[in-house]
Amino acid sequence: MAELIDLRGNIFTTNAEVIVITVNCEGVMGAGIALDARLRWPDMFKEYRDLCEAGELKAGGLWWWTNPLNKQRVLCFATKAGWRYPSRIEWISEGLDTFASTYGNEGVTSIAMPRLGASHGGLSWEQVRPLMIKKLEPLESLVVELWDFDPASKDPWFDTLVTLVSSGDAVKTLGLTVRQHKALERALASPRITGLAALPTADGVGERTLEKVYEYLFRRPTTQGNLFE
Repeated sequence: MAELIDLRGNIFTTNAEVIVITVNCEGVMGAGIALDARLRWPDMFKEYRDLCEAGELKAGGLWWWTNPLNKQRVLCFATKAGWRYPSRIEWISEGLDTFASTYGNEGVTSIAMPRLGASHGGLSWEQVRPLMIKKLEPLESLVVELWDFDPASKDPWFDTLVTLVSSGDAVKTLGLTVRQHKALERALASPRITGLAALPTADGVGERTLEKVYEYLFRRPTTQGNLFE
């Protein structure tokens, strides 16, 4: 029997071997956990987008990606056909069945999963959780973390960013313009912005600023090989 653990917080802080990212089949990662993943792992996003453009990822399908920096594994779980459309419970079921039949060959012993299709997908957790329990609990030699996202949970990378900006070194270190820096500074001072996941919603913080922030936090030489420090 698998060990299922309910957790609340930031799924990216997991120590599990595999982290699941919910995606659509249009090559768009524009919100929620998918957007955070795109910013953290741009190479993963490019491969995923190419896969979608080639029509090789269908709703209910799974796609594995391994980070070459630290071998952290990511499992993209297609809970939607298109980003504008809702998830379907049958696609959740199909993907879980595929995972159940392949996790052994993939050598997976621990995995972190969000509430599949129950956020931007529009499904209810009361509907999805029993299905996940039914499909995953019978699996042998597996620990499954079921994560409920909490925007107020501890975010060590956000704390690092706040410290950097507060020190006055962000313009030089991140390669920001003065305008970008001021927008970032205002965002970090807002009580509404409590973690990296909220940063894309801040007024004035654009895509290029986000890319520079995430590059510094996750792909500079001092953090290569350890995105979960």
